[in-house]
Amino acid sequence: MEFYEAVSELNINLENRMFTVCNGEHVGERMITSAGEPVWMSRSDGFFSLHSDDAIAAEDGSLADIEGERVFAELLGSEKKLVICGAGHVSMPVIDIAKMLGFHVTAIDDREQFIRNALDHGADEGICSGFEAALSAIPGDPDTFFLIVTRGHLSDSECLLSIVKKPRAYVGMIGSRRKVGMVHRFGAHAGRTRHRRRDA
Repeated sequence: MEFYEAVSELNINLENRMFTVCNGEHVGERMITSAGEPVWMSRSDGFFSLHSDDAIAAEDGSLADIEGERVFAELLGSEKKLVICGAGHVSMPVIDIAKMLGFHVTAIDDREQFIRNALDHGADEGICSGFEAALSAIPGDPDTFFLIVTRGHLSDSECLLSIVKKPRAYVGMIGSRRKVGMVHRFGAHAGRTRHRRRDA
């Protein structure tokens, strides 16, 4: 299998990495891993057949020294994650669709039974906590999608104000025009209040 064919067959919802030998006898050899496992090597009996574990341990964007040869590690893509704020009935079909698309799904709600329902429905992780506390433990990244479907506009606003401070791929919210308008007004007021406090 050629390199570009191997890349095209990768599951883009998993963490995919590439490793390249940059000097020495094996210069130019490459390896691709997916979810931490080798899936392709440019030479089946080459450098990575003996040193794949050492290479996988290297940090992305770094040059690792392995048996006197420099190996460059880089991220090709990582697992797509969906964080659902609110685990009510609207969340259940969203979980179904997200799992069909290969997302890792985290459901957040402060009601234990609703978290149990989300886990029974296929969510990978459930956090039973207040929304602000739960979101503080989720750093976000360019592969994290956030969906806000809580039971009230105050909780929606709390989630939105926390999420917009994080790196993310997308943030969405479901609600009526009235509810969306209330969240916008709350967010604008909170922003003005924070600004006045900084200037005080």
